[in-house]
Amino acid sequence: MKEWYEINFEKIKTLTLLVWEKFKAFWFVIALPWLKNITPKKAIMILGIAFVAGILFIALMFFILSFGLPTVESLKDYKPSQGTLILAEDGK
Repeated sequence: MKEWYEINFEKIKTLTLLVWEKFKAFWFVIALPWLKNITPKKAIMILGIAFVAGILFIALMFFILSFGLPTVESLKDYKPSQGTLILAEDGK
């Protein structure tokens, strides 16, 4: 009788081998031929597109995350509540 960990190990081993085979197929069929045909001009263009996409992503995240922030005017009159009150034994 197989123990539960032996069954899980076999499933993990099977899944790992399947993923490895898919990765090898992708790498040798798609990635390597594409990388062999890349020129310096194409590489610079890809880097430029990645740079612009990164800048757009950062700007979009800044825009999305800034919706919940308070206005500057409301921060001028900000009075935070007391966080911790420490009293002596006599209550002072």
